[in-house]
Amino acid sequence: MADTPPEPGRAAVRASVVVPVHNGAATLPAALSALARQEGTQAYEVIVVDDGSVDDSAAIAERSPGPVTVVRQEQAGPAAARNRGAAAARGAVLCFTDADCYPDRGWLASGLAALEHAELVQGEVRPDPDARRTPYDRTLAVLRESGLYETANLFVRRELFEALEGFEVWLEPEVGKPLAEDVWFGWRARRAGARVAFCSEALVHHAVFAQRPLEVILDRASRARLPRAGGDRGGAAPARPRAAARQREPRRPRADRPRRSVAAGPRGSCGPRWRGALGSEADRALGGQPAPS
Repeated sequence: MADTPPEPGRAAVRASVVVPVHNGAATLPAALSALARQEGTQAYEVIVVDDGSVDDSAAIAERSPGPVTVVRQEQAGPAAARNRGAAAARGAVLCFTDADCYPDRGWLASGLAALEHAELVQGEVRPDPDARRTPYDRTLAVLRESGLYETANLFVRRELFEALEGFEVWLEPEVGKPLAEDVWFGWRARRAGARVAFCSEALVHHAVFAQRPLEVILDRASRARLPRAGGDRGGAAPARPRAAARQREPRRPRADRPRRSVAAGPRGSCGPRWRGALGSEADRALGGQPAPS
């Protein structure tokens, strides 16, 4: 992989790890400790972007071991925080993880090796094996190429990131923070012809958070209100959820609805799939273009 020369006056590092955080004081120390213990890699830096935290996240990052730089901003959401970190980064490679993620010692070296033959690499994510599990856990697992491009563990060449102009806010639920900017970034990359790979050796463990049943119900309800992906034929970002909701026609009474034909597919069908990923809704979001293989 050909490294992009650093800007004048900026020392060269091979990779920049960008970690956005908002009120993550409970998990950030372990995340930064794991990043400080990386083995088998060239010079790297860690950029922690404090996204308007009201806890001690920024102070924890400033006291942490390793080559850490702290950037502060008013709360603007995860997409803006990652873009701010990328702008402050010096590396030819941008590596994204989160404040509740604990990379293995060989995470960075493995991800960089996989990036020799790709422009975008998704790493494996598993729940923290030392955490106590409950029926209502909130955590994350990414065990294969799924088309979701989770920024809990994502590597991208800087030139691709800059060509795509970084992350864009995609979905804004009525409850909770904006989400899926990483999904949209990955599919814009594929539509641009980027080579994509999955690397199981670049392993990150994700923290496990216990939830109460009511929290689970509210979380699922907020996601159920998300609109379907849209977008024009030129590939622009889809309309924001609230705008889309205002344009939605009133639901007709059941007696007035046309009967579904066999050709329309079974109720709940999501149509054709690309490598097990987003299906027909993503097809419309990407302007009807099939994703590159």
